[in-house]
Amino acid sequence: MQPHPLVLAPPARLPARYLLLRHRTARVLRELGVQPSDSADTLISALAQRLGCAIDVDSHPFKVPGFFGGTICTSDGYQILVQSETSGEHQTHIAMHEIAHILLGTTDSAAQAMYDGTHRTGDYSNPEERDAEFVARTITTWVRSDLDARLPAQPDDRAAAIARSLEDRISWS
Repeated sequence: MQPHPLVLAPPARLPARYLLLRHRTARVLRELGVQPSDSADTLISALAQRLGCAIDVDSHPFKVPGFFGGTICTSDGYQILVQSETSGEHQTHIAMHEIAHILLGTTDSAAQAMYDGTHRTGDYSNPEERDAEFVARTITTWVRSDLDARLPAQPDDRAAAIARSLEDRISWS
């Protein structure tokens, strides 16, 4: 697997830490060639290619209360398991949270937290879980922004030019 994280989390008490983490995440998305109009599947494929391994996302068979996802490191790469009993959008977010752990290089510590029973508490006092959630939200915003924020077609040329400029801003160009 990857020897080093692709997204390096800044030190815990650094001012503007999450702004820096957002910029580092966006830089990696650009390096992967992921466009704001691309899907989560495109990101997963690009990351798998960059890492030289498989990344498979499947519904997990575990009957657990609440929503749950996890990553298993295999000899071929990563197996991401997501809760099947939730909406497609939520399943995508769960998968992106697990992708964030891969990007941050925290899959081992996330597995330990799961084993210790602290992973599914909704308590983000664990800095690695908080970082993974932040990166997941950044990714989800990136890959869905163009789809969610596209403006309707404009009949007037001037209005169309303004709409294009707004879409560029929305999609982090």
